[in-house]
Amino acid sequence: MKWDPDARALYKNVIKNIPLPQKLIATPSISWAAEKTAASRSAMRVSLADVLSGIFEVVPQSFQARTVANLTALGVDCKPYLHGSQRLSVIQTDLKQLWKTLITLGNQLGVAVDEVKTRAILEAYSNYFTRAPIAIGAASNDRMPKTLFVRYLDTVQHQTPDPVTKAVLKGFLPEDDTPLLSLFEEMKMNLEIVGYGTTLDVTTGVSILRVALPPVQMDALLQLQHLPAAVKRNRSVLNRFDMDRFSMLGFDLRECTVSLFALIRCPSSELSGKYSDLLNELHLSNISDSLLTHCALSRVVHFTFSWQNDAIEKVCFTTIHSAPNTVPVEFDAFLDKCIRMPEFSPCSPKYILTTAVERENHYFVLENDYSGDMQEVILRACRAGI
Repeated sequence: MKWDPDARALYKNVIKNIPLPQKLIATPSISWAAEKTAASRSAMRVSLADVLSGIFEVVPQSFQARTVANLTALGVDCKPYLHGSQRLSVIQTDLKQLWKTLITLGNQLGVAVDEVKTRAILEAYSNYFTRAPIAIGAASNDRMPKTLFVRYLDTVQHQTPDPVTKAVLKGFLPEDDTPLLSLFEEMKMNLEIVGYGTTLDVTTGVSILRVALPPVQMDALLQLQHLPAAVKRNRSVLNRFDMDRFSMLGFDLRECTVSLFALIRCPSSELSGKYSDLLNELHLSNISDSLLTHCALSRVVHFTFSWQNDAIEKVCFTTIHSAPNTVPVEFDAFLDKCIRMPEFSPCSPKYILTTAVERENHYFVLENDYSGDMQEVILRACRAGI
């Protein structure tokens, strides 16, 4: 689609002021949103108004105020293009209320909450648990102890020190020389990092670290010397199923595993056959056709590897749900139990559901979008997905 000159000029000015790691995602996202807005009014060209509407559709809520300030400095009146005044508010999660919610959910789900450890970690990472998108989640895995967690994902604030270094300095993690921590340090040296996410398990403490990246091809990841050998050994399988570009790595600090996250731009029920073939080739648990159809709508697919064996240990499919009645509770009574809990369902409940498929079983992880914009972060990133 063609662009008006003033629209193109503003777009370039906005992109120019975005840091490089975020720019790789923001560039196609803003362009996509502007052209979508133009198409919705049957226009043949993208106008200045389309670009501004697109910017405020794409920019996360926590970054809205800064964006308005930058555009105002360029002489742009932003008010007509804001999608509701609430989009100018900066996330301000009440840490005390979050704490109370975790205690209540722990009691209702029968999860042992280590109150001293949980409070200490919330306070240590308070800048992120109060200002970044956060989600509260619980897992249904019958083969493991019940799990309750809260996590943030921050691609706006500069995190110094990084979450792992902070955890070691605060005594939340041992200062061990593990392959996982060696890989994390190697990543910091060799890859552009967009942001970090940290998961706080209320029983065990800091449990998972997520590292957000601009979309990275498998070839670039394979240059990392500390990556599990299983990644290289399964490269051809992933390539055959078009899983060759990743936008996040997840480090399970307790299980000592690493996961590669692929973002899906256009999920479709037609992918169920492809995902069935993928699971069969990886010798993972058979799941029902109805569950495969559900997984075909995933926005994120991630693969878990360890340093102990050559196989992919787990494949997870993550779907987005905008209301309680869209969560497929028929797959597990645990899901229905969670969404019926007032503390688990905020005033405007939105959910993130992950189906984890292992070698001999599968289980579900349900998260609520506690801060209200974790879904937005995921969907925006998926515009640059595969």
